[in-house]
Amino acid sequence: MTNIDTNPSRIAESFSGLDHLFEVVPRTEPVSFEMESLQRLLAVETLYHGDLSALIYEIGGLGKMSEEWKTVFEQAYEKIPLNKRIHARDSMMYLYLAFDDYETAAKFLPLKPYTTHEITVAMQVWLRLKRFHEAEAVVQLCRERLPANEGWEDELPLRKAMESYYIATEKWDEAAAVWNSAKLSCWVNPFLQVAQLHALHALVRVRDGLRVISEFQRQERARHKVTRGKLSFIKEKKALKRTEKMLMRMVSPEQFKLLTGRKDLPVHDPHASPCHPRVLLANLIMSLEAEQRKRFGEVGPPEAANSGEN
Repeated sequence: MTNIDTNPSRIAESFSGLDHLFEVVPRTEPVSFEMESLQRLLAVETLYHGDLSALIYEIGGLGKMSEEWKTVFEQAYEKIPLNKRIHARDSMMYLYLAFDDYETAAKFLPLKPYTTHEITVAMQVWLRLKRFHEAEAVVQLCRERLPANEGWEDELPLRKAMESYYIATEKWDEAAAVWNSAKLSCWVNPFLQVAQLHALHALVRVRDGLRVISEFQRQERARHKVTRGKLSFIKEKKALKRTEKMLMRMVSPEQFKLLTGRKDLPVHDPHASPCHPRVLLANLIMSLEAEQRKRFGEVGPPEAANSGEN
C-alpha cells in the first residue's frame, strides 16, 4: 500500500514538469496519479505556475475534481511566487467555475479581458453574479473584436457572449440583431441561432402563461373549493405544457442555462459550508488510499509491488 509522504527530503523539491510525472505514473492509473500528484504538491516549497495549471486541468479531465482537491489547489497556489501567480489565473478561474463559485472566479478575471476566452468567461461570471453593468462593458469588448474575427472561429463565441447578455436582460430585439448582422459561414449559422433565440423567447412566454394559470387555479381552489377536474383553463394549460415540451427540444442547452440561471438558480455562496482545510485534505488522503486498497489490495499498485521486490 502506498502511503502519502510529505517529507521534502524524500521527494523532489520541485514538481519538475507534468511530463515527468506521466513518465513515473501513466495516465491509465488515475488513482496512482492522484496519489503521486498529491505527494508532490504537499512537499514542494515553491511551485511552478505551469505545473499547477496543468494538474488542475488534468484532475478536472479525469473527472476527479472535488472539494478536497480544490483545497489542495488553493494551498498550492499560495506556493507560486507572487510575481508569477498571474500566469495561473486562467486555471484558477477554471477551478472555481467547476464549483459554480462565481464570486471567487471574478477575483481572477483580468481588468480588461483581451482574448476571446477571457471575454466569454467574463460574460459568464458577470451574468451569473447579476452584475449587468460589468457585463455590458464586455458587450462593448465583443463589438470591438468582432470586425477582425468575422468569418473565423472566434466569431461564434463572441456573438454568443453578446447574445447571452441581451437574453439575461430580456432585450430580445437586440439579441436577434446580434445574429441578423452575421453572415453564413462554416463557423456561424445565423439562421439557426435566430430560430433558437425565438424558441427561447417563446418558451419564456409559455412559462409566463403557465404561472398565470397556476396562480389563477390556486386562488380558484382556495375561494370556491373547486375540485381539480372542474378548474378553469385546464385545456389551455395542457396546450401550453405540450408547447413547452416542444420548445425545450429546440432551445440550445447554453440558452436554457441562461433562462434558468437568471431566475431560478441562486448565486453560489463559497462560505455556505465551511470546512477546515486539514479535514478536507485528510478526507482526500483517506479516499485515495481506500481506492487503492479496493483496486490493488494491501500490496499496492504494480509499480509499488515491483519496487518492493527489488
